[in-house]
Amino acid sequence: MAKECVGCGKKIGFFKKAFEGVYCSEECAEKSQQEMAAQQQQADALRDEAKQRSAAEAEQEQAEKKAAAKLEQQRNTCPKCGQAWQYTPASEAGGVQTGHCSACGLKAEFTAIEPCPNCRAEAFLITPDGPNRCPRCKHSA
Repeated sequence: MAKECVGCGKKIGFFKKAFEGVYCSEECAEKSQQEMAAQQQQADALRDEAKQRSAAEAEQEQAEKKAAAKLEQQRNTCPKCGQAWQYTPASEAGGVQTGHCSACGLKAEFTAIEPCPNCRAEAFLITPDGPNRCPRCKHSA
């Protein structure tokens, strides 16, 4: 019964010497080893790419969590005095939000809180109708 080469599929004669026991020739053995090495390199490259993608996704998720935590802290902090205040979010996206501070007495209706261009504090209240202003430095736009 004749053996078949695992590299090319040729039959290896009964009295013919097989290379490494499974190849018909030295060239076939080298070609098969090169193909296996190329496949291993491709698998390594795919694994490295998957690791990089996973790390990038984790980094992006961490940045999103930090941004959400900063926004949550901003929402729960009075823009005038920095104390905790009663914050009521808008019922719909882009709607009017309200806040009331028992420490300084600020009552505000706003759509967003942005950095003030004058004092650089996260206190510039963007109002739906009326002047946008900073309750800390009284800058208005």
